[in-house]
Amino acid sequence: MTRPPATEFQHIVDLYPIATGRSSDGAVPGTPKLGRAAIVDEKVKLVEDQRDGAEPGTQVNTTAHVFLFLEDYVKPGSDVVLRPGSPVERRAQVVASAYYDHPSGPEHVELWVA
Repeated sequence: MTRPPATEFQHIVDLYPIATGRSSDGAVPGTPKLGRAAIVDEKVKLVEDQRDGAEPGTQVNTTAHVFLFLEDYVKPGSDVVLRPGSPVERRAQVVASAYYDHPSGPEHVELWVA
């Protein structure tokens, strides 16, 4: 398990996790993770939709691929603000995610957002 160098994570994102439970007032949102270091690769890719309620095998065109440290993992369905505070800021939803924690490579999280 090796942590990627922080110097490679040159972008900033804000993460808004999906609801963590329910209360008498409705869904309880997760705690926002603001100003998180990331690598944002703006590219289109076809991925399988992992959000709750998606039909198995449904594919979605994503518009960005985001790399984060392990502690910043969020589930599909969460919201991400790419490059907050910049002229190109935009909000997107996580449609697929992967968690890599293996001795042979750098530990990280990958999110595909649309």
